[in-house]
Amino acid sequence: MKKITIIFLIIIIMFMCSESYSVKVTRGREYVQLHSNPIDKEFPTILVFFSFYCFHCYEMECKYHIFNILQKSLDKDKYYKIIKYHIDFMGPLGSQLTQAWSVAIHLGIDEQIGPLIFRAIQETPSHSIEYIHNILMKHTKMNREEYNSIWNSKKVDDLMYKQRKAVKDLQLRYIPTIFIYGKYMILTENLDRSSIHTFNHELINIIQFLLKEERKILIKF
Repeated sequence: MKKITIIFLIIIIMFMCSESYSVKVTRGREYVQLHSNPIDKEFPTILVFFSFYCFHCYEMECKYHIFNILQKSLDKDKYYKIIKYHIDFMGPLGSQLTQAWSVAIHLGIDEQIGPLIFRAIQETPSHSIEYIHNILMKHTKMNREEYNSIWNSKKVDDLMYKQRKAVKDLQLRYIPTIFIYGKYMILTENLDRSSIHTFNHELINIIQFLLKEERKILIKF
């Protein structure tokens, strides 16, 4: 049933986005431009900051399925890339969850494991870092020794550093926040949340608009 719901949402949003550029996107209302320089190669095309403790982040991932829909709505082109970074500054396990997320990224299971951790944090009255460890180990079928080796690896340390550096470089203040090339920040708090379809449509419209605008700039260079 859940897969059918997601597929239905994707069809609806993609149909709505076929006319997306007829909807006006205004700087200062739907997004802000952080600087006017060409894109910084250090930042992914679409960079999402979130926390497993953030209820709005949980909604976007587990109820709105916005990033699944967004991926389907974008051109099938390696030019576009959605990356999600976890932040430390929310919740008692914030830093450890960033490490758990880094493990998931390193193993290439972030898309599968994200909803599981979200539900563990948002829907389970009593949770601990050991509970999160068990989710990861069960999903990967690793034993404790194998898991600990990855948990304490330099690769995971590097991924944690990369996420924390991006938070600092972009002077992140709140979540969920979406950046396009580290140059544009979408003002998600100004979007219409009256329905899932409306919110998803507005957000995808803005992202597609900014990608299109930035590609025009890149062609000039």
